[in-house]
Amino acid sequence: MKKAFQIVCLLTGFLPAACWSQGVITNEAGQRVVVFPDGRWQYFQGDTLPTDAPSKTERLFAPGAVDSAENHQRVLESKAIENSLTLKLIQKRLEIAALQTEMTGAKEELAGTQKAVEDLEMQLKAAKERTAFLARIQFLPTETFQRKMEEWNLAVASKTKTALKKNRERTDGADLKTSRSGYGIGEDILNLPPVPPCKTGIKGTDPNTNQERKDTGPMLFFSQTDVAIEKEYKNREFITCSGTLTGLSGGLRFLNLEISVATPNAPQIFGALPRGEFIEIKMLSGEIIRLFNSLPNSAKWQPGLEVFVYKSQYSLGFREEKLLREGEIDSVTVRWSKVQETYPVYEPDFFSRQFECLESI
Repeated sequence: MKKAFQIVCLLTGFLPAACWSQGVITNEAGQRVVVFPDGRWQYFQGDTLPTDAPSKTERLFAPGAVDSAENHQRVLESKAIENSLTLKLIQKRLEIAALQTEMTGAKEELAGTQKAVEDLEMQLKAAKERTAFLARIQFLPTETFQRKMEEWNLAVASKTKTALKKNRERTDGADLKTSRSGYGIGEDILNLPPVPPCKTGIKGTDPNTNQERKDTGPMLFFSQTDVAIEKEYKNREFITCSGTLTGLSGGLRFLNLEISVATPNAPQIFGALPRGEFIEIKMLSGEIIRLFNSLPNSAKWQPGLEVFVYKSQYSLGFREEKLLREGEIDSVTVRWSKVQETYPVYEPDFFSRQFECLESI
């Protein structure tokens, strides 16, 4: 985002102090580098800026040593919860294996143990998502870190409320918390919800092929606002991307993306999303999936929303579908016509959930 942000500064003229003051960036080798206003630079040392750094910009770009240590401790604690859940899950699976070898009298106990395994698998998945999220934001400035955590917790609370309501309807008012209270996991992890319900999808006939067509409801894919311009975007993200899946009766699958950029200068900053250009999806396993855009550039300014909207579509082959169904996403790299940007994904199971929604239509 650094290059794009510099262009934003040149074109819009806002935040001149943030544009030209000292900052910490990450180079192509993944090393953190301190860049001074006069062009000098040096490798980032520790969790605070060098002693000769201007004090008033010091906390704009990196948390203090105490904050950084606390954030890192949160990551370690979340990882410890993951390990605890993994151990409990292994133990429960061993119990299932033992019960399956016994007589039919163990059927009721076996069913209960299988339910416990399902609950643990859900909690472990939620714990992994939380650990990945904490690891991504641990180096943000304190105010930004706290805001991101508040947004995360609000999203979790909203999903939990919806999921609990759905489960209560299914279990006719049964107390769901009782079945989970015995695991002793931190309250914040227990409150992480199961998979939320699918948004309304569409089923019909494709006008071009006359085949049966299904489209999932939109789901947030990624969003990002550069730290240096967050004050200008307190109530929204600078870049937001939502995605849907399309399925045709012949077995074809497509990923549809809609990227909104909250500035009228988006074409000057990023350029276009031309036909034939690709995105790269990096999985948590390290696997890279490259998808090519089949739509011509059709970016449009929407004055009511004050965003430039870019639309693109990518065909999914058998290999890509299998990897995306079974894996978890780490980040997405978008190749615009003028710049190349990598965005972290905070919904690692985006595709597994979208494929489930597609099949349920």
